[in-house]
Amino acid sequence: SKVTQFLFQITDFFQIEPTVGFIFSLFGVFLIISGLIGIGTTYLVARIKYDVLTNLSTNTMTTFFNAKFSFFNSGEIGLLLNSFQKELQRVGDSFGQIVSIFVSVLHILIFLSIPLMLYPKLSAEFLAITLILSSPLSPWAATILPTVSHLSVPNMVEQHLVW
Repeated sequence: SKVTQFLFQITDFFQIEPTVGFIFSLFGVFLIISGLIGIGTTYLVARIKYDVLTNLSTNTMTTFFNAKFSFFNSGEIGLLLNSFQKELQRVGDSFGQIVSIFVSVLHILIFLSIPLMLYPKLSAEFLAITLILSSPLSPWAATILPTVSHLSVPNMVEQHLVW
């Protein structure tokens, strides 16, 4: 393939013999780089979530504390502050999940593009067979996923199922 020819051109340029050990080492280096990129994306997702939450809470608290006295006098201030904080946390979690989904879609596109570039016909056949063989599972997924969704850790903690 063109990628193999390119790899051989690089090894010829640096006068390295392309042995199996070299190929495995190169594969290991790519795995390490992939792991570092994964750590970097996780950090960026957390950083984006933190920045959004900081901005939202700063703007909300600025607006909140610039309100007139009658606003504070009309209700329970602690309940109001706790409600704001809870909703900000939910917005931050949702935003973090959206960014994580975007990163996952990007990973899928990258992982699918590499085999499609190397062996387009074989990759297309594999994807078609996978879709055909997994299509009977889609009705089951619709019935299984709603019954399992209540088993998330936050729901278990709220229901005191995890101590």
